[in-house]
Amino acid sequence: MNLVELTFVSHCMSRLNSALASLGNRLELSHSRANSSAAHEPACYH
Repeated sequence: MNLVELTFVSHCMSRLNSALASLGNRLELSHSRANSSAAHEPACYH
């Protein structure tokens, strides 16, 4: 593997990692939002 391929692969991996990180943050945000709304629901119904 030459330096150009190595640079390209590391670039792709960092792009993939940042994409996965942003996706994970988005999922975590929606999950916590769903949990908070579920926690507030019984109080609304009573």
